[in-house]
Amino acid sequence: MRVEDLENLFEVFQATAIASYNYEARPYPGNIVLFNASQQLIDVGGDRTLGWWDFVAGEITIHEIPGEHFSIIREPQVRVLAERLMLCRDRTLAAFVTT
Repeated sequence: MRVEDLENLFEVFQATAIASYNYEARPYPGNIVLFNASQQLIDVGGDRTLGWWDFVAGEITIHEIPGEHFSIIREPQVRVLAERLMLCRDRTLAAFVTT
C-alpha cells in the first residue's frame, strides 16, 4: 500500500470518528424490519432487536436468517434473505395499493 493510500484511509477513519462522536441519535418514528443472523458472533444478552428498540418509536419486525453475520449474504443463506426481502417488499407494495 502506498503512503498516499494510508493517508487517505486515515483521513476517512478520522472523519468517521468525528462524525460518530458528534452524532446525536433520535428515535425513528416509524416501523422497521430487522434481519438477524441466527448465529450471533457476540453475546447480545437475549436482545433480539440488537439494541434497535432504543432508536425506533414504532414496531420492530424481526426476520431470522440462518447463519452468522457474514454468511447470510452468501450462498445458500442469501437465498433466504432474498426471499424475506421480497416478502417485505410485496407486503409494503400491497399496503400502498389498498390505501
